[in-house]
Amino acid sequence: MELAARDIASIVEEGHKVVVEKSTVPVKAGEAIAAILKSSKKSKATYQVLSNPEFLAEGTAITDLPSPDRVLIGGEQVCGFLYLLPPELHFSALQYCVIKNN
Repeated sequence: MELAARDIASIVEEGHKVVVEKSTVPVKAGEAIAAILKSSKKSKATYQVLSNPEFLAEGTAITDLPSPDRVLIGGEQVCGFLYLLPPELHFSALQYCVIKNN
């Protein structure tokens, strides 16, 4: 995970990039990724780190993957969440959003 964050920081030269950590990662992984990107970023690059874990049940994981019964997206800024939603859900999904800071 640390190597991947350093690779991203070494390639991105400018603009705002959303970095998504998927599946099961250690607690505070998003904070560690953000710290690496911030400490080694190039001057014109900004990042937002989002967490998007998958909830897969044993025995039904293959069928659950394309149609999950819930989607969890976490991050420090609300605006990045919409990057992870399919376009057709951008407005309808907002009625189910719970925005919580920490």
